[in-house]
Amino acid sequence: MIDRTIQTVIFLASARLQAVHNNFENNGLHKGLPRCKRKSHTLSIAILPEDTLMPYEHILVAIDLTDECDPVIRRASLLAKASGTKLSIVHIVEPMAMAFGGDVPMDLSQLQQQQFDQAKEKLKQVQDKYKDLDVKWGESHLVYGQPRQEIHQLAKNQACDLIVVGSHGRHGLALLLGSTANDVLHGAPCDVLAVSLKKADARKPE
Repeated sequence: MIDRTIQTVIFLASARLQAVHNNFENNGLHKGLPRCKRKSHTLSIAILPEDTLMPYEHILVAIDLTDECDPVIRRASLLAKASGTKLSIVHIVEPMAMAFGGDVPMDLSQLQQQQFDQAKEKLKQVQDKYKDLDVKWGESHLVYGQPRQEIHQLAKNQACDLIVVGSHGRHGLALLLGSTANDVLHGAPCDVLAVSLKKADARKPE
């Protein structure tokens, strides 16, 4: 059963906002109209019930290859399954030089290749883990570069209309603060769904 107290925070490309409202109105869902807040001239925020279906055709889920990617993939797969949407995955391998602010004291090419190879193996493990989910799988992408730029470019190239990312923001609009999710939001060519990553409760039942 769906927990209707849970809300989905979707950051809408400005051109999509009116279409979303029209979709709700045309289907007689006036009470379910998303509550929206203008963030900027290119971005709006829609807070929707968890069971709201949006008309997407190709979802791109960006993951970090840690255990935290599990709720992100599963949330994206639920959306994809409900609407018959194609689901693709991307992981970005960042240049090690970024950690040194561009001033690299040594040749990192060999270490960078090792990092890329390890990421390739982990991505394959992720594919194997979720291959039995009942969704229409697209491609899995492993890309070298800066996350925001590469995710945006891939979304454009693959004609994706929703990007799904994880965020450590605790509640609603706190998803805007910090994290890769915030970086991906700026200049996104399509809607962005930020999935809240809640830390597991360290306390164990007695």
